[in-house]
Amino acid sequence: MPIEGNAIQNPDLVRAMDLFLVSKSELNGKRLSKELNRATFLVPISLPEGAPTDHLEETLKDMEIRYLMLDQKSTGKSFLMAFTDREEMKKWNEEEVPAIFCPFSSLQKIVLKHADQCSGVVINPFHQSIVFTAQNIQLP
Repeated sequence: MPIEGNAIQNPDLVRAMDLFLVSKSELNGKRLSKELNRATFLVPISLPEGAPTDHLEETLKDMEIRYLMLDQKSTGKSFLMAFTDREEMKKWNEEEVPAIFCPFSSLQKIVLKHADQCSGVVINPFHQSIVFTAQNIQLP
């Protein structure tokens, strides 16, 4: 999973997600689980107005991170968005949005910590749209 500056790609995970969506076999589930645990995701966040975005790591040290959620209007549930790369994130919002890098283990912790406000995580919500709810986010 290459990360260069603000660029991130997860080609093996994308392939595993595509295979899993075609056939939800045990083998494809194991492959997906393996790649999820190896991947790093882009998670969009909201910064207070006027907060500097050029050194995001420094900016975030002294503040609580506010994650941007995708609201499912039909159910009233909100899901943390996670993207495999910038191109997937642009399908949601073409503008440059601040984002942090998170491994899947961090996504799990965020969802479980905020389970009262967050029903789960959706990976690439405008393409593969793989959903893990707070109840099934713990992978073997």
